[in-house]
Amino acid sequence: MLCEDKIIALYCIVDDILNGIGHHEDCRRTVSDSEVITTALVSALYFGGHQDHARQFMRMTRLIPAMLDKSQFNRRLHALSELLFDMFYQIGQQLKAAAGASEYVVDSLPVPVCDNIRISRSKIVKGKQWRGKQASTRRYFYGIKVQVLTSVQNGIPVEFCFVPGSESDVQALKKLPLTVAAQSKVYADAAYTDYTMEDNIKESEGIELMMQRRCNSKERMSHGSDSSKNR
Repeated sequence: MLCEDKIIALYCIVDDILNGIGHHEDCRRTVSDSEVITTALVSALYFGGHQDHARQFMRMTRLIPAMLDKSQFNRRLHALSELLFDMFYQIGQQLKAAAGASEYVVDSLPVPVCDNIRISRSKIVKGKQWRGKQASTRRYFYGIKVQVLTSVQNGIPVEFCFVPGSESDVQALKKLPLTVAAQSKVYADAAYTDYTMEDNIKESEGIELMMQRRCNSKERMSHGSDSSKNR
């Protein structure tokens, strides 16, 4: 539910984080980086990612009366990309440290950059490596895959990475830091099955990868038990 009090609270959290990491900006700006980031978060939470709708809402409700125009807002947000990654990393590290040994779920989602019919005219990305398939819907797409690690308890994302659409989930999993506490368990579907990687991560990091096995797999995993060693 869209609530101004929640948006103000969100702004306060963002602003406190930026101050905490020592972020500085030009004092002559009429719209701060905290306000730009808050608007982007509002677009994701309440407007399905439509940033222009969120921008207009923040201006009309006078939450940010001096809101930037569409072009200025996009340039400011793009310039903050590295800062956003750093913020996410810092928050994720704090959440994982507070949780200790816990349970997580890893999964991927496709982000098409255009309709299939417009692939030849795409200017954002080009090449066969961006052609992927979404197995759950049996549909092809052209774009990127987002790998996300979330906590089981509250569903909060703590790690993520971007890979080309054609890259398999098991290969993309190797690009996640997986900096969770020892004795943690990470659940995933059969697309992430890699017995060697599972053994290596368990031996080196003490993290147990709990993969759903395919029906024709010789190694099955029952809930709460270790995988069979007979391969």
